[in-house]
Amino acid sequence: GGGRRLSTRDGAALANGETYAVRLSTTPGRSDLTDAAVERLAQCPSIADVRLDHTSDSTDDGELLGGWGNAGSIIKRPGLTTDAVLLLSDDLAFTCEELDRAFDIWSKDSDRMVGFYTYDLVPTETSSASFGLGEISRGKGGYSVISDRAAFVHRSYLTSISAKAAMDAASEWSAKRTEDSDVQCDSYALSLAVSAVSSKAPISVAAEPLELRSASSSSPQKNSVSSSSAECLLGITSALGMQVLPSEERVYVGSD
Repeated sequence: GGGRRLSTRDGAALANGETYAVRLSTTPGRSDLTDAAVERLAQCPSIADVRLDHTSDSTDDGELLGGWGNAGSIIKRPGLTTDAVLLLSDDLAFTCEELDRAFDIWSKDSDRMVGFYTYDLVPTETSSASFGLGEISRGKGGYSVISDRAAFVHRSYLTSISAKAAMDAASEWSAKRTEDSDVQCDSYALSLAVSAVSSKAPISVAAEPLELRSASSSSPQKNSVSSSSAECLLGITSALGMQVLPSEERVYVGSD
């Protein structure tokens, strides 16, 4: 589409590889959140392209995002291409500096997923086959899953076979439930798909985003998970053929 054009930083040209695209997930019935998010993102010189994702359904529209964007560019800096995609919910407000910092970390290790909302794996006492999730331990720990609410990912992962298998497994689990679908499980499916391919844990980056909807139970530094979510995540790992999750000594990047 004929999107809005962005100016370059202080008139200096940015090269390919120094910018990233944004797939902005919209909140139904809250165009105010979407409009405000677009205005915030327009202030970030490193962003080359912003597309709205009104649903989680994949379409053939949106070449840059490999079919995961179902609307044309609403912000576009012409002449630049990028493999970096920031998946972002429109109810989260980060500073440009926070996003650029995470982008810089991702750029140095682009086969990982890098983001802000994460869980670390906690072994359960009852069974080694169980998938236990616990709170983040600042500065240490092997982070096993990261939410797609706010995360950088290489665009090739978005339409990978692993991503499809993970999302299908999450959808299958949600369809079996009598209560509301487990959105939390869905949001971590892509993270597991990336780890299945790269054999690397995601990186958690410190930030202090504003959450513009009602107070969320999932903050960047404190998370909990239901037993049903754990079972769903275990189902995804099974679908991906993952016997164990990658665990590393340091995959948390603090603010200092």
